[in-house]
Amino acid sequence: MNRNVIRGFVFASATALATIGWAQQEQTQEAQQKQQAQQEQQQSQQQQPGGEQQAALQGYEEGASVILSGTIESIEGEGFILDYGEDKVSVNLEDWEWADQIGQRLSEGQQVTVSGTVDKGLFERREIEADNIYVTTDFTYYYIVDENPAYAAQQRQREAEQEGTFLSTRGEVVEVSDKTITVQSDGNTIKVDTSELAYDPLDETGVQQIKKGDRIYVFGDIDDNFFENRTMSAESLITLAAARDQADMQRAEPAIERPGPGEVDGSEEGQQ
Repeated sequence: MNRNVIRGFVFASATALATIGWAQQEQTQEAQQKQQAQQEQQQSQQQQPGGEQQAALQGYEEGASVILSGTIESIEGEGFILDYGEDKVSVNLEDWEWADQIGQRLSEGQQVTVSGTVDKGLFERREIEADNIYVTTDFTYYYIVDENPAYAAQQRQREAEQEGTFLSTRGEVVEVSDKTITVQSDGNTIKVDTSELAYDPLDETGVQQIKKGDRIYVFGDIDDNFFENRTMSAESLITLAAARDQADMQRAEPAIERPGPGEVDGSEEGQQ
């Protein structure tokens, strides 16, 4: 083969390889620039008001159902900030009857599970419009929409982890006697033995004080004699509290007038 032909072939091959290498290098630089731009955009979003919340729920479509468990970090306006470990998100309660008095029922540090829908709030950040809230530390379930209850996931997990035959029911407490309460649901009555709980939900101390007229959810185990004695042993008790009922109760409570500075309390207690 002619030397000039060989030289031309070698030169063409080298040129082609150089072109390929340059193209690959250019693609790598473009990918790096794109990745850097994405990182800068994420940082910019997190620096904006509500940026953390937007990043936290960016994988959810508006209107999507979501259940999150975590700790109330702070009460803010008609809602609160939920720290669920991986991130933080704003929970909106503006449609609740007692939204302007959240501090009377919720407080920083409480363990809660929130069920609701994803919504776009101020600055286009995503937040949760709460339908119901289960306060784990108080054994209380607040709701305005009693669907997809926040406590259900925990109860399903509890049932899966234990052996035996379990029953759950919701109803009104119609009788309280010693360590036993009677619950009426759909015309049927079931006796609930609370003696196996780690606390006493029927005493006058503690965060949960169940009394006649309360609505509760109870989860527990039953034995072979259940259909004879209609008695179950409680594993967990949750007080059900509709937001509207709670607001009505609060409005119905008479205001307590306390003596101002320099005034004398005329009650018998004040005269002692």
